[in-house]
Amino acid sequence: MAAYFRRLEDEADRALAVARAARAQGFDPVPTVEIPIAHDLAERVENLVGPPGIAARIRDLSRTMDREEVSLAIAKEVIADGSWSSPDAAIEQAVRTGLAILTEGVLVARRSRPTRWEPSTTFPSRPRLICEFTH
Repeated sequence: MAAYFRRLEDEADRALAVARAARAQGFDPVPTVEIPIAHDLAERVENLVGPPGIAARIRDLSRTMDREEVSLAIAKEVIADGSWSSPDAAIEQAVRTGLAILTEGVLVARRSRPTRWEPSTTFPSRPRLICEFTH
């Protein structure tokens, strides 16, 4: 079994080398290969959307929680971190990280920026945010 996984990693490394060489020729709009190699969901989330260092915490929570619970717990922790430049930056990072966990990093709006954040007044007793993304 170990040989099988070693072969998969070797083949992925070889394919990545070919992709990097192709991109280095300058014909693509982006000169680097955008998809980082990750060994698990936690590493994938950190590589795609961050924040740096979040993978260890995702792994830790995943031992006792399901994916939905982990995504919400991590989003709350990201907001509570307090190291963000603004509340909007904290909310954006929390949404991106939580969504990446929920979708296993498949459906993440990585390059889009939110164009509007505002409190939802639909249910005043249950605070929510409205977030719009544009391409």
